[in-house]
Amino acid sequence: MLDGLGVPSRPGLAFLRSSARLGDLALAVLLTAFAVAELWIVDVHPKPIAGPATILAGLALYWRRTAPLLVVAITLGSFAVESVLGVSLHKPDAPMLMALVALYAAGAYLPLRLAAGGLAPAAG
Repeated sequence: MLDGLGVPSRPGLAFLRSSARLGDLALAVLLTAFAVAELWIVDVHPKPIAGPATILAGLALYWRRTAPLLVVAITLGSFAVESVLGVSLHKPDAPMLMALVALYAAGAYLPLRLAAGGLAPAAG
């Protein structure tokens, strides 16, 4: 039997659950750091909008295993808000990478029916 993180739920394997959470934290922090650095290197404007939205999208990836649809909504929603408020997403690559990680997690950690229904808006 698997728990919510996709790890067998046996008492002797509890370290795998904590390792998965540490891996999620590391991924979220590294992608967020990469994205923020890229904002400055690529010179994306306006930074007061791009910075917080990018940080929100990146740190949301920490919950990609436990709440995949929420992570997809936060990630894609933050990039949609950025775009509407005038931030060009043509230059930086990090938003696409974060969106791919969020979409992959939803496909990997949700039942097929829920994943297909929840991810359909992302395809359109």
